[in-house]
Amino acid sequence: MRKKYLLMFLIAAMFVQAIVTGQVVCAAQVGDSGSAGEETGHEKGGEAVRNIIQKGHGGANITWTLYDDGVLEFSGSGAMESSSSSSNYSSWAWILPDVKHVIINEGITSIGNYAFNHGMEPNNVQTVTIADSVESIGSYAFYKCKELKEVFIGKGVEDIGKYCFSYDYLLEKIEVSDENTNFKSVNNILYSFDGKTIYRYPHNGVTDCVVEEGVTKICDDAFGDIETLKTVTFPKTIDYIGYEVFDGCNNLKTIYGYTNSLEQSYAKTENIEFVSLGKKIAQGVCGERISENSSKDNAVWILDEGVFTVTGSGKIDYSYAITPMWDRYCALIETLEIKDGITEIGSDMFRHCKYLKEISIPESMKEIKSEVFYECENLKKIVFHGSKIKIDAFYPAFGDCKVNTAGPLEGGYDYEFGWDTEIPFGAFGGCKELTSITIPESIIYIPPYVFKDCNMDNFTIYGYTNSYAETFARENNIHFVSLGNVISKPNDKSDKEEDSGLDEEAGAATKPLEGTLLKGDDNQAVYRVTAQGKTVAFNKVSNKKVTKVVIPDAVVINGIKYKVISISDSAFNGCKKLNSVTIGKNVTKIGNKAFFKCVSLKKINIPSKVIKIGKKAFYGCNRLKSIIIKTKKLKSKAVGAQAFKNIYKKAVIKVPKQQKKAYQKWLKKKGVAKTVKISR
Repeated sequence: MRKKYLLMFLIAAMFVQAIVTGQVVCAAQVGDSGSAGEETGHEKGGEAVRNIIQKGHGGANITWTLYDDGVLEFSGSGAMESSSSSSNYSSWAWILPDVKHVIINEGITSIGNYAFNHGMEPNNVQTVTIADSVESIGSYAFYKCKELKEVFIGKGVEDIGKYCFSYDYLLEKIEVSDENTNFKSVNNILYSFDGKTIYRYPHNGVTDCVVEEGVTKICDDAFGDIETLKTVTFPKTIDYIGYEVFDGCNNLKTIYGYTNSLEQSYAKTENIEFVSLGKKIAQGVCGERISENSSKDNAVWILDEGVFTVTGSGKIDYSYAITPMWDRYCALIETLEIKDGITEIGSDMFRHCKYLKEISIPESMKEIKSEVFYECENLKKIVFHGSKIKIDAFYPAFGDCKVNTAGPLEGGYDYEFGWDTEIPFGAFGGCKELTSITIPESIIYIPPYVFKDCNMDNFTIYGYTNSYAETFARENNIHFVSLGNVISKPNDKSDKEEDSGLDEEAGAATKPLEGTLLKGDDNQAVYRVTAQGKTVAFNKVSNKKVTKVVIPDAVVINGIKYKVISISDSAFNGCKKLNSVTIGKNVTKIGNKAFFKCVSLKKINIPSKVIKIGKKAFYGCNRLKSIIIKTKKLKSKAVGAQAFKNIYKKAVIKVPKQQKKAYQKWLKKKGVAKTVKISR
């Protein structure tokens, strides 16, 4: 019996020794291959086992896992979560400082916008591997991954968003699956599959880059932040250069390309030396825009040696869908020639063309929309061949231009004035170098601020004796030079009879023309005719000390009934004792500085038909405590700058219920203080 127990004891002792020995061996193995918490972890069955640091959800059916070796893996199916901006952090944003390698596994179909761009936190991602199942990579997905060196793109990717790899200073290796039919990589340059588009150029120490013949498009920021780049040579085939293509290429000194090209325009804009390899003619479509992504081909343009010529018919407009987009040639346009047949120019069409010097507007032109030539700071000469052109009154087409006319006494004049009866409001506002203008006898009204911010100390109006131009000049202390006597006044008896179509013998009243100033029956209000026999604007009050004013729905003057549809610029400017105003229901527009510094005004109701409120309309009404906005039609762009600035700090503004959110947003932009309450 004792022998039996002794044998059992010996067996047990041997078993314990074997376990201990195995643990020692295992510990030795761990010591040889790396301690726990380092990149390799420990081994089990001959394979490395990684420790999981964090886990989370990256989409409806997607999870992410961060391992202790710096690998962040995404697994599951469907789309990864997407953000609207870098400040809207993804659920894994906070761990990115610990991430070195990103793996997007099979089953995932898209990488969201701003996926790995998350603001100011350090981002240490060095490599990215994208599975074949991924179909799209969102805009800014790897933006500012400043340690990113290598990217592999699977065969399924069909779309790569803008600025996807921007500010990736170390990105030197871009690989694309050989089975991908949408993209390819040649020498680590990311191309479209057909080789016509460059999406991203690597940071490989290149100094002199030659873009291959056949490339037509270079995407936004494609060469961004390549500090070594000194010269770029473009082929003749380029017809699109994106935004900020060479942003951060601080050593780029010379661009080689073709005259009349996008690269020449870019070089001029960025003050980079340009060397011409020859000449090509730039041309494209600039027809009426159907939507943000499509346009008619009713008009075409051609650019040659600084002359931009537009031909066709109807409206010309701008569309982001058009390639080439003509505005990218803006720096090369010095002369604009619009040929007969074009009838309208869309808003902002030639805005910021700062090298534009001369414009020729055809007889067929009927309308020029807002800010078409805004800030064309070198514009010196404008020739209107037509006689009736409508120009947007609220956002002047020629604002902040530098039109400088010589005047007829110096051998011809640069500006041939073309409006038939009235100069539009603000037509030359901000044209600081405008020194003279020739006004025909047909003009019967010039509104306030038409020459706002012009240098009127050295200004001359050329016109006809006894014309409205002379009257305007005398009233505003502007130097006037006569071109002769008025040949026929627009308001003479025969014209009135013809225009009115009424039998004077029957006692019918003659209808005053547009622009005519009329006094109301109380002799306090002055109205201006805006549509003959139909509508008027409340132009001004005769007595600046007035305390109470009613702007009627309609007014009868000399037997003719007019609707009152607007309040003119500066109508009550300086009426410091005005404390009560009633605005009629037919008013649609309130002009610039209409109630400027009406310091006694306490409340105002803005009726339901108002669609525009001018700049500084209620500026400085520091006792204006109550504003009721009944109109639902106001948009931010239709409300002028500082329209409500410096009203009573604790004022209450009531707005329509459904428009409260939108109105709150633009009211703040138009000068309303934070202490003002906006309610419905």
